[in-house]
Amino acid sequence: MLRFVDITSDKDLLHYQQETAKRLGVHFPLEYLKRSHVVGLRDNKGELQGGYALVIKGPFRVIDQIPQEVVQNDPELQKKLNKAMEITGLWLDASVRGGMSRSMLWLNLFFDVLLSGKSHFVYSYDAESKKLGQVYSVCSPSLIYKGPVRALEGMKGMAIECVEIGSIKSCISAFFLRPDFLLKKILVPRRLHMNKVFLKKAYSQASARSEKVS
Repeated sequence: MLRFVDITSDKDLLHYQQETAKRLGVHFPLEYLKRSHVVGLRDNKGELQGGYALVIKGPFRVIDQIPQEVVQNDPELQKKLNKAMEITGLWLDASVRGGMSRSMLWLNLFFDVLLSGKSHFVYSYDAESKKLGQVYSVCSPSLIYKGPVRALEGMKGMAIECVEIGSIKSCISAFFLRPDFLLKKILVPRRLHMNKVFLKKAYSQASARSEKVS
């Protein structure tokens, strides 16, 4: 059985840092994680199987890594960033990537973002990751920058990334306007597409934890 936990102690944050570096190739600074809301997904043995970090207040790494004139020359983007949060460090171990775990992760992330009090969220992903781009596209994000980014602390080197900004309002709308995409591609694995018991369990776990956090 998998469960979500808030990661707050230095020891647990360092463990998340190490596991995230293995999957994403980014060694997030401890101080950065300490000022973030870090969530881990643990199995019944206590092993970390996935997680994500929400940076509620800037500066944001995804913005720091792009040419600063991109933001300086866009007053409208600056306004959105003042009301935004950053989603980063998102991963799920390959051994549990199918079945209920994927749905749990996305649902829990959605509730955390929804309850953050922010109107927008920023994130980045490898420009070659077409599938991940399709997943994020459901919320109709705006592209901030696509191209080489400078290496920050914890990064191995320069990379080609897409940096986007989405709105909470668009995410909520997606649940009503594109339910078919959400069910087939994000929330429900193909073999469990019509399993109502599965959906109920995943939704209950995500909403219960979000109520506790709020």
